[in-house]
Formats: sequence, structure tokens, C-alpha cells
Amino acid sequence: MATKKTIEAAAETTETAAENTITAKVIRVFKDKNTGKVYKVGDKIKVTEERYKEILKFGKYVREV
Repeated sequence: MATKKTIEAAAETTETAAENTITAKVIRVFKDKNTGKVYKVGDKIKVTEERYKEILKFGKYVREV
């Protein structure tokens, strides 16, 4: 059962993540290593700034919109 503290902590984490979220457009097909989902050209995804930079380290798969 969730306590008041864990609920508040989750809410803070969600707010922080929303502030650091980037909407990106897929420009090259790739499989997300974290989820296993295959993204196709034209898909729009929401990722954290950190994850966006991580994807770009491996190649030009996405661009910010």
C-alpha cells in the first residue's frame, strides 16, 4: 500500500520529468533498448532530455520537434 510520502515523491518525480521532456520525431528506424519497442520513421516520441542525448550517441535516429 502506498503511503502519503511515496505518493508525494512520485508526484514530484513526475513533475520534474515533465519539465525535462522532449518531443522528438524519429528520422531513422530503431529499437529502444529499454522498452524493446521498434520506432518507425515519422513516429513522435516523448523522452527525457537525458534519454534524447543517449539515443543520439548511437546515431541520428531522432530530432527534436
